[in-house]
Amino acid sequence: MQQGTTVRISLGTKAVLDDLKIHKKESYDDVIGRLSHLAYDHEPMTDEELQALKEGLEDVRAGRTRSLEEIMRDLGDDKIVETLRSNGLSG
Repeated sequence: MQQGTTVRISLGTKAVLDDLKIHKKESYDDVIGRLSHLAYDHEPMTDEELQALKEGLEDVRAGRTRSLEEIMRDLGDDKIVETLRSNGLSG
């Protein structure tokens, strides 16, 4: 027999867990286990990825950015640029 413990949660948290159940009889342990498995990063970022992210953030802070419209125009996809404009998504 598996040993367990009691955990105190708010009624709001219980309601959320109830909503997240895959089926009515799924245990709270199974719901929490499934959610915690999804939240855990099994492939942490490498040092190179972290450095690239830092450089990207520095670019954004320094204003070195381009709009999607500019990029699509440079790639020669005028159809997407026109779609962006017609949907009010262009600057």
